[in-house]
Amino acid sequence: MSGQEPSPLIPIEKKKFLCIEYPGYVKRSERAIKTLGGESTLGEALSNNSQVQLRYRAKDIFSHPINGDFLDSCKLLAKVTRRVKRNKKTGEIVEDDAPWQYDILGTVEKTVRFRALADFQYLVPKDDKIRQLKTALNNGDVETIRNYKIPDDDDDFDNLRNIPPPLFTNIEVPFSYGYKQNAAVVRVRVRQPDGSFNIKLLNRSKYQTVQVTAIQYEDENAPSKSWHNLKPPATDLEKEAIQAIADLFKDRPIWSRFAVKSNLDFKYHKLIKRALVHTAYTFQNGAWRDTWVKYGLDPRKDQKYYIYQQLDIRRIVREGMQRKIVSRRVNPNTIRTRSSHIEPPEVVPDQHIFDGKKKPGPISGYQLCDITDPDIVPLIHNPDYRKEYTTKFAGFLYKCVHERLRKILKKKYTALQDTGVAQPIHNAEEGLAEDIAKEIATENENGGDEEGYELDVEEDDNSLTTADLEKAATDAFNAVNNGEGSNKRLQEFADEYIDQLESANKNLANDLEEDIDLDLIDTFEEFDDDDIDGLEDEEPMSSNIQQSRDMDEDVDMKE
Repeated sequence: MSGQEPSPLIPIEKKKFLCIEYPGYVKRSERAIKTLGGESTLGEALSNNSQVQLRYRAKDIFSHPINGDFLDSCKLLAKVTRRVKRNKKTGEIVEDDAPWQYDILGTVEKTVRFRALADFQYLVPKDDKIRQLKTALNNGDVETIRNYKIPDDDDDFDNLRNIPPPLFTNIEVPFSYGYKQNAAVVRVRVRQPDGSFNIKLLNRSKYQTVQVTAIQYEDENAPSKSWHNLKPPATDLEKEAIQAIADLFKDRPIWSRFAVKSNLDFKYHKLIKRALVHTAYTFQNGAWRDTWVKYGLDPRKDQKYYIYQQLDIRRIVREGMQRKIVSRRVNPNTIRTRSSHIEPPEVVPDQHIFDGKKKPGPISGYQLCDITDPDIVPLIHNPDYRKEYTTKFAGFLYKCVHERLRKILKKKYTALQDTGVAQPIHNAEEGLAEDIAKEIATENENGGDEEGYELDVEEDDNSLTTADLEKAATDAFNAVNNGEGSNKRLQEFADEYIDQLESANKNLANDLEEDIDLDLIDTFEEFDDDDIDGLEDEEPMSSNIQQSRDMDEDVDMKE
């Protein structure tokens, strides 16, 4: 092949270019760049590797963007030219054999690609007062801001003005919804207090309840067996799970459900709730709250069971904390797909144990016996910090000791979650002896009354009771009616009263669900669906709901 000449070497410039795959026809590049925020915005996004926002209506402050991502690429930017001749009279191009010329201007290492769906758009009229105010705020138009007045057309129901939210949906990439028909719903009759029956529709896959034997701390006697007629195990796997949990309770009489889960094989995890009720009951409040106690055992009767008390470290959400909704960033090249084969999650051993070194698991409280942190263990095992009798919230511990334990544990738990490292606490027992002496003196004066301790732990010191707010609201209304107050004062009391009511009724939705007593339900022979075979085997959560949760928003709590 000696007759062939080698290919010529083409020099490549050292310049680097950014490629933007613009989803539209571009006639003027300057205008297209403005829809992307301008050159400065693109440069900042490139340096921070953040998303590029494309707004087709760049001047519309209510326009929702299309998000684009920076992707690594390995391309060359070539310039290809050819000189042509044009007929001056007709303007036509005359074809000739002019050679093509090409130059490599540089490399393209980053490409902006738009694969996300556009968010829903809402066009706000230009004469809308809110739009004019928003524009004035962005432009710094002081005169328009000062002249703005709140519209007084709330009673004009013909005005269907709507202001769009910052985000309609955070789902950027289409996914398989997995549509299914509604689960079989049966007609049931629910016994009323007067003895009559009402007809209701019941989704039996939703109301598959577990017959738990639960008591309050104030209850005098502990159950020696289940209060329900428990169903025998339906499968061999469920029978094995019941036996495995029974073996755990032979070695330790009181467990938290998370600790049980950490000590069981993964194949039994879905059966823990149904298996626990065969061996143990649970407390709904008090020092052993949410723990499972072996039937016939009452931890309130013997001090040796203090070691199984539950130490709650749940975060208290107070006023001033905000929910920040962040759109989930989706990499278009790594979209998750569902497989029919589900791999079991990796089970981390001993996640129910707090040693102050490794990152804790998803748990809201620890039993004292599961805390091995050397800074906390002395407070747990010191006999001087325990009482001969038990109280509702601190158990056999002194109230000040229980609160000290809780604060230290919560501090180290939060540090491990945030940074992965918890600093040692050397003065954990400092001042406890004096606090215990004061507590004993106070109990002697008050007759050992512990009422209100839980509020001291969970609520702010300046919080008012509902009765106080009701009286304050009544006084405010009377003052306004008598001309002694002001609307501002009334509004302050009313707002505080409403906030308190919302806090007191935060579980209202759960209470409404309890209007159906499943023990009193008799199933009719008549059903809404002709075929309900396999109703009992239906999964409580369909795949479409799970997929929606996978695409759901990230919610952070920030103070």
